[in-house]
Amino acid sequence: MKMNNLIHKAALVMAAMTLGACASWAPSNESAVNLEHQLASRHPDLQLRVAQRDAVVEQLLHQPLTPQTATQLMLLNAPRIEMLLAELGIANARRAQAELIANPHFAVGALRPEGGGRWQLDLGLSQSLLDLLTRSLRIDLADAELAQQQLTLQGRLDEAIHELQSAYFAAVAAQEQLAIAEQYQQANDAAYALAQAMRTAGNLSPASFLQHQGSMQQISQEIRQARLAADTSRLQLAYLLGLQPQQAFDLPEQLPNIPEEHFVATDLLIQAQQHRPELALIRRQQDFLAGQRPLITRSRWADITAGINVEREFDGTINAGPEVEFGLPLFDRGQAKLDRLSAESDAARAQEAHLLRKTEYEIALALRQLDDARQAHQEVIALQKTAHEQVKESQREVNFMLASPFDLLALKQQQIRLAAEDIEATKHYWQARTALILAVGKNLPFAEPAGDTPPARPSEPQNEHHGDHHHD
Repeated sequence: MKMNNLIHKAALVMAAMTLGACASWAPSNESAVNLEHQLASRHPDLQLRVAQRDAVVEQLLHQPLTPQTATQLMLLNAPRIEMLLAELGIANARRAQAELIANPHFAVGALRPEGGGRWQLDLGLSQSLLDLLTRSLRIDLADAELAQQQLTLQGRLDEAIHELQSAYFAAVAAQEQLAIAEQYQQANDAAYALAQAMRTAGNLSPASFLQHQGSMQQISQEIRQARLAADTSRLQLAYLLGLQPQQAFDLPEQLPNIPEEHFVATDLLIQAQQHRPELALIRRQQDFLAGQRPLITRSRWADITAGINVEREFDGTINAGPEVEFGLPLFDRGQAKLDRLSAESDAARAQEAHLLRKTEYEIALALRQLDDARQAHQEVIALQKTAHEQVKESQREVNFMLASPFDLLALKQQQIRLAAEDIEATKHYWQARTALILAVGKNLPFAEPAGDTPPARPSEPQNEHHGDHHHD
């Protein structure tokens, strides 16, 4: 009876210790909420979770996508975003594990005298105190590790947003380039029809006619390539949005105009130091490494196991008493762990310096690309204005039979080529801007589009009486 009471009391003690250590554990979505808050602070118009998700996705698909709505659609619909959130759940579980202590050990042993007789029974109940003594410190380190995981996921989320928006601008540009290529084909078809009429009338040499025929065949190849580029970029965008390849979605007909905005590299670098997840991550890692040093030092003498031992002798006598076991730090005193910790701290400081240089480079490169795209856009606008005047003058000369209709068609084709160059410059601007957002680590407010809009895209060429104006 006395032995049963002792075992019962020991079990109660161990159970109380275990329950006390895990009483604060509970499943939590706090990390997901923190990730949403971080996203909202850097991209105010985006949400990771919404009520009635399917209805919101359906609504987004029933209107032409903008860069903002396309990004929102990806966040709600793409499986890889769900994967990121699931990885956050794994990190939460690791954090919860840090609150728990090791399970107690129950030992049973029996000895029987050589000549027979009553068995000697040994019972033991022990609990390691190492986890208990270092629990608060382990929880602090687990919190730091969880924060690191959140920052890592923020960085991957930013990369996903950058990839999506870059693909979005590429898809809109490819769609627009295809429309321009089709206009160019129509202008070339008009030139070929005129060449056929002039050849029939005997006013065009065979060599000149073959030149127009070869040009028409070349344009057909370019149309095929433009259609492939448009389909490929659209499929890439659908994949990033989490849509099936055949699933329908609408894009605007044209890229947005280049806005009048100016960025200062030093201001952007200051913002990057505050908001870029990689920089915040490496600083968190340094704090995490600093917190590990006292844990290693404390654990040298904290390898203690406490328990109660009960023995029943051969004659039925019961002996009971406490038991304490110490780990002696004779061979492993944590020297190698501390050396590794110092090396990791040095590497973290070097990595922070490297990331700062990388951020400076990425900001400088994006600004250079923005300036070049803007300059190319302005040059194309100037050329378009000149080409527009040339077309007007050539049209007048053709109407008075002072110039060849082929010259007019060539000028219209030049207008179309300039429109294609403008699309390319505009696409490069917006893609460079998304790269700048990634480098800074936060969204950059959109300025108003430039006031001086480029001339309208060249209208589809008409085959108006061109066959009546030719030279003998």
